[in-house]
Amino acid sequence: MLLICSSCKKDNSMQGGAGLTVTAFSMQKITEYAPMRIKLNNLSTTADSYTWTIAEAGLSSTVASPEFLITRKGTYTIKLVNSRNGVQESTTQEIVVKNDPAMLAMYLFSNNWRDSSDYGNHISSGHGLLRADPDRKNNDRSCINMGTVGGALFLPDDLIRGTGAATTISMWIKANTLIKNPLFGYWKGDEAATVNTPSVYFDEAGKLQLKFANGSVAPQITVDGLAADTWYHIVLTGSGTVQKAYVNGVLAGSVNSDAINHGLMNTAALGYMYVPGGSTWAGLPAATWSSYNFKGYFDDVRIYNKMLSDAEVKALYNE
Repeated sequence: MLLICSSCKKDNSMQGGAGLTVTAFSMQKITEYAPMRIKLNNLSTTADSYTWTIAEAGLSSTVASPEFLITRKGTYTIKLVNSRNGVQESTTQEIVVKNDPAMLAMYLFSNNWRDSSDYGNHISSGHGLLRADPDRKNNDRSCINMGTVGGALFLPDDLIRGTGAATTISMWIKANTLIKNPLFGYWKGDEAATVNTPSVYFDEAGKLQLKFANGSVAPQITVDGLAADTWYHIVLTGSGTVQKAYVNGVLAGSVNSDAINHGLMNTAALGYMYVPGGSTWAGLPAATWSSYNFKGYFDDVRIYNKMLSDAEVKALYNE
């Protein structure tokens, strides 16, 4: 964690009464990149009330030393106004929030499916009934609704690394049904035997399955107890033989297996998964499960070429 106190500007204007002796604060970055959580440490003396604002982010607080979560990259001004017996004194600091350089793409679906990271890896709309609907925070036209028929969003070539490489997929989903409903996978059947991508799906029993590319049933993480028509934050993150899955910021399971394949893949899709004939994947019949599209909603999908820490996953969930 980094403790900083820079770009500080102080307004010494007084409005009657006894003066304040010190108005100052320091700032601690709990997470390094957006979404950035900061702790503001009030160093002021003699004040009896405090007002904090970060106007550009629409944030405010009246506690002595608050925490804030700044969700988007940009330059922000943090202002502290202290008051005592009618006397007010203020000071400001600027903070620059950047995207994680390991974040290869960020799809916020704010009336489009364009990439909002610094890399410009634009997503392609697939088949199905795609429309922009209110998201989990009820922001209008801010998530993608695949409809009850189902749809898919195709990611750029080579954006997703194989499960042996450092990779993270973070997404918010709300499924209309939990029965045989794919969230993420590969979509070219003729390449299904060679690509090395994880697959995320609800099986025939409504359990969430996270399968890793090694050509067999295991290693696989199973999550039970999820409900339809409910928003969930799902993160699949790992590097090398270690892979972890989180649901709503909590570790749901992990695997450590030398059988996990290494390599690239270039046919990843959100909301579509091809399962080759004869597969014996957990929760699916041994025949084939192809051409299934996701029925439900996607929001705020982020892709990284690194493994996220517990704190980074929690910050994404709390954003």
